[in-house]
Amino acid sequence: MGVFVIPSDPSLEDLIRAAQADPDDDSAAMAEILNRFAGSITATANSVTSEWNACQDAAQGARLGLVKAVRKHAVGTAGFISYARRYMRTEAVRTCAAMAGKTSSSPEGVRERSVRPGARRQGWAGVEPKAFTIESISALLDPTQARILTDRYLHDREMSDIARDLGVSVPAISQRLKTIHKVLLPALVKAVAA
Repeated sequence: MGVFVIPSDPSLEDLIRAAQADPDDDSAAMAEILNRFAGSITATANSVTSEWNACQDAAQGARLGLVKAVRKHAVGTAGFISYARRYMRTEAVRTCAAMAGKTSSSPEGVRERSVRPGARRQGWAGVEPKAFTIESISALLDPTQARILTDRYLHDREMSDIARDLGVSVPAISQRLKTIHKVLLPALVKAVAA
């Protein structure tokens, strides 16, 4: 890997390029990116949980998500901020669920402590892995819905890529994801209650 010199007032693209060129995640460029996204990290953590200790864990998860986003981002492509926010939110939810799982044996208790009521949820925090499998989820959906769900959440594809593959618009994919969530929510509630 080559050495990349950071200008005195670097753009986000320059920082991402420098962070990717440095194999250590504690580089000056990565530290500056984390500093620039500090407000988003805090907002993400607060949207996931209201409990102080869990919020600290969620913030750490959001930082990890940002580092992953920087590592995986293709320099020169647009949309890094929304890409990074998705990674931050996913890792914050995962971290909260993992930390809550260490302190509670009940899935119901995990859900109550790890995710703020009324907050937008991404992922299934607090659900035992045996309760929801890909096969059980796919059985509830038609083949197109199952493909959209798998592409979006398992393969981490952009909605625009999914829309292009299916020959529909991005808002159509967004609407279909909302419909999928509505179909799966009762099954999730039933699985958690069991």
